[in-house]
Amino acid sequence: MDDRSFEGVIAKYDGARGFGFIRPDDSCVEDLFFHVTRLRGVFEPAAGQRVRYEFARNRNDGRLRAVDVQLVGAAAAGESNRSSGDDRFDDRSNAA
Repeated sequence: MDDRSFEGVIAKYDGARGFGFIRPDDSCVEDLFFHVTRLRGVFEPAAGQRVRYEFARNRNDGRLRAVDVQLVGAAAAGESNRSSGDDRFDDRSNAA
């Protein structure tokens, strides 16, 4: 695992609105927002899915978000990667 990537579980996902929240394994960190445009691979997010992600800071409001969100484990087998072009989240943070 990359030293800038983290793991957690999708706590909530609103498919109609295209966003959700990840509960990080590190219980000292609050749930992180993610948007469907920041997913890697082709999958429909659902509560309870285990994911790996990185942090980025939103340039507009400065809050941390989860980016490069991808499934972990058996559910990820055979998933193809896709890239997203939402550049509001390009400022990667080395938060740990």
